[in-house]
Amino acid sequence: MKTDFVEFEMIRRGRFSVIFLMSKIRQQRTAEQIQLLLSELIQRDIQDPRLLGIT
Repeated sequence: MKTDFVEFEMIRRGRFSVIFLMSKIRQQRTAEQIQLLLSELIQRDIQDPRLLGIT
């Protein structure tokens, strides 16, 4: 019986680790996507001729 509990606990912790890792990957991807979008918006603003000379 104790072996079953230990195995269950290892599986439970393993699943938690996988879920935690997937969450971290999603957060990193989201941060990278936000950074890319902001970079593109800044580039558009810099290249907008209507904004030339405005500081």
